[in-house]
Amino acid sequence: MKYKVIGWTYYDNSKIKEMDYCNSAEEAVIDDIKANGYLFSGMHHQECPCGAPVLNNGKMLTFTQRSFGGVMASAHGKNSRMSYAEYAFDWYMGLDDEKSPYVFPSEERVFKGKVDKSLIETDLSEEFEYEATEKEYENATKNGELEFVYKDTKYRFMDTGDTILVKCGDKSQLFEITSLARYKRFTEDEQIALIMGNPLDPEAEKKADRLYEKKPQTIEMKLKAK
Repeated sequence: MKYKVIGWTYYDNSKIKEMDYCNSAEEAVIDDIKANGYLFSGMHHQECPCGAPVLNNGKMLTFTQRSFGGVMASAHGKNSRMSYAEYAFDWYMGLDDEKSPYVFPSEERVFKGKVDKSLIETDLSEEFEYEATEKEYENATKNGELEFVYKDTKYRFMDTGDTILVKCGDKSQLFEITSLARYKRFTEDEQIALIMGNPLDPEAEKKADRLYEKKPQTIEMKLKAK
């Protein structure tokens, strides 16, 4: 999806509809934070007049305080297991509004009411290509499912509503993506290790951090042939 942030507003602005969460919209928010050097917490996201991003579909994307902490952490190059905590709460960041290096969206980027309709785009879909293995291609064409390890950043903005050309040698099939999820998949034992990784047990915490950082993301999608 060709998402981008067109402005910011306040979390409870009832004049702007909320959109459902998706990975590609989060990537757009991360890019906007990077481009503008924003720095504020998940608490600010929910409480300040300019903390909620508005995308070019005319809707705002909202998060929990912890989830937004993860977004801010990613934008600042931090992707460890507990990075979100550093940005979730302003008191945890150890800063206060008068003396801190917080950077918020400028007033001209803030929607105090409705979105400027001239900034809204109607067709944001994209087409992607994926070179599949024989097994992946068969699963896609027979079961309408595709799953692979997320390694290539060209898939950052791939999401529900986009199309994907799945190729395997001289065979190919175009699909509409009807659902998509991107996540780290852990076994039951690995989940237990992550839960046990807390500051009260430094060795367990280090083990959990290593496990989390080594685990790649998986992209899982449902497909409909076109």
